[in-house]
Amino acid sequence: MVLATFLLTMPQPIMPGMGLDNGWILAAEYAARHGAQFGHDFVFTYGPLAVLSTHLFDSATYGWVMAADLLLMGLWLAPLILSRRPVVIAAYGVALLLAPYGPDARLTGALFAAVVVALARPGYWIAAVAAFFAPLALAKYSFALAALPLLILVDLYYFAVLHRLPVALLSFLAMLAISLLLTGQAASGWLSGAAAVGQVIGGYSAAMSIEPGIASYGAMAAILVTLLLVFAMTGWTLAKRRLDARGLFGLGALAWTSFIAFKMGYVRADAHTVITWSAVALLLPALAADLDSRRRLGRPEAARLIGLCVLTALGTMLFAIKFDAIDPPKVALTKRVSVWTAAPSRSLVLFTPNGWQSFADQRAAALRSLARRFPAAVTGSVDVIPYDIAPVIASGLDYRPRPVLQSYSSYTAPLQRNDALFFATPTRAPQTLLLAIGTDIDHRLPTLATGPSLPVIAAGYDIVGRHPLGLVLRRRTTPRGAVTAAAGSADFATNTWVNLPPHRSDQMVLAAIDLDRTLVARLGSLAVREPIVFIELRFADGRSAHYRFISGMAQVGTVLSPMSRSALLADLDAAEGTLLPGTRPAAAGDVAAFRIVADGVTRIAYPRGRATFSTVSLAQ
Repeated sequence: MVLATFLLTMPQPIMPGMGLDNGWILAAEYAARHGAQFGHDFVFTYGPLAVLSTHLFDSATYGWVMAADLLLMGLWLAPLILSRRPVVIAAYGVALLLAPYGPDARLTGALFAAVVVALARPGYWIAAVAAFFAPLALAKYSFALAALPLLILVDLYYFAVLHRLPVALLSFLAMLAISLLLTGQAASGWLSGAAAVGQVIGGYSAAMSIEPGIASYGAMAAILVTLLLVFAMTGWTLAKRRLDARGLFGLGALAWTSFIAFKMGYVRADAHTVITWSAVALLLPALAADLDSRRRLGRPEAARLIGLCVLTALGTMLFAIKFDAIDPPKVALTKRVSVWTAAPSRSLVLFTPNGWQSFADQRAAALRSLARRFPAAVTGSVDVIPYDIAPVIASGLDYRPRPVLQSYSSYTAPLQRNDALFFATPTRAPQTLLLAIGTDIDHRLPTLATGPSLPVIAAGYDIVGRHPLGLVLRRRTTPRGAVTAAAGSADFATNTWVNLPPHRSDQMVLAAIDLDRTLVARLGSLAVREPIVFIELRFADGRSAHYRFISGMAQVGTVLSPMSRSALLADLDAAEGTLLPGTRPAAAGDVAAFRIVADGVTRIAYPRGRATFSTVSLAQ
């Protein structure tokens, strides 16, 4: 059954490609190969073993990826040792209809299943299981956030109830340390690296949420109702059978796993919502096996469980259809069924020499298609702003990224400071920088991504050419003179205009904007996500522009003037005008005022703020 499930659900290998996600996937592999210190040289939510989660094919590593997938599926099926009644088999069968799952849902389901078995069949075998999850935490750091509370819960149960030695957490931490050392991560940087990664994870909720539509709100309500039904049904069933310590700890595991599954999917209300539905679908079979092992489920209880399984299966399939393609639902569903029926043969191809070589050839071809011709001025170490990394790596250039490799992820003030320090340090800053200034993602304020780094870049680099990826900047031997002067501050209420200080046309105006976060904002971030904030700019010629605003990215300072009027990534004239105000083309204009736009709950979450201005004058 483990092997059959593995063949049905194993994700297909992915190949290098263009775009935001493909960029960081290839960059994470590149950083691991070149001995980068994750958390210092490379600060992202994925670690040195990212390939275990991304499924990027490489002949040298993909065997380990397949082994990890096989073990995850084995753990998910482990509760079948507690019960193999038809109702439990049916629950697993319904869940299998959703194949293939993403890595987040698969890990969530396997974690919960392992805890269920650990509570029902105590033993020190849990140490080996905990050790297995440690390398996965170095694939994606949020996996550690999902696993640690559950391992602590198992240890508490073993120690407080069974009076056994708690080994799960210790085993996890020991294997985590071994994995860090084996991947070349210096022990002296573990704590500071974890703190930097924590900034990225902690800033995700406020920075990456998007405004859900009516359908998304309905889907959110549906999954919340489903989770409440699962929890209530489990509690009621356990109460009828005597709610003992095992039952209480099991409810705790269910609550935490459900919360993590919800946060994985509904912070960003787009295709990520499939994660939540898939994760819940994977929880239910393990839950059915656990409940049935206490005493046989009656027909009403079994019917409710199967009903919930079908509900989550349909929910997952509907979301998969919605976000898969533009096909009509009937066509998309037909395609999904055909993919499911073809899954075993596609998976078996990986076990044949010709199939393995075919994937290796596909990777080589993908890298060749990504390679680009670059101007002769592109020499030495190279970085790219904002996120089109793949062509640089595929072309064999010496890729040396700033700590947060894709600028949209510098969610917080410490991360922004680290990036600015990187460009200000001659021994670290790249010799060539490909720069595009635009709305990046989610129609954000164009200069949020570069924050306080932009004046440092303007002083330290010359524009020497253009490329489809952006302006080609060459590092100067000696930075040009730059004079930074304080230009006052202003306290403001949201939705009120704040005038920028008087400034010359050849000056940059930076604003460090710090919004007050009320309890509503903090609770929103913890439970779901923080309300979305916008900023409106008013240009000197009377025109205005409206953008998404991320408070944490502007606390150190971000350029408000000059600003591109079109804010397109491809608008290199505007980028040049923002970078070097003295050569400003018509595409970049002076900004006279701004206001933070917040309505309803958002206005309660962020009622006021403070802006501290400074001007930067550069020698030409």
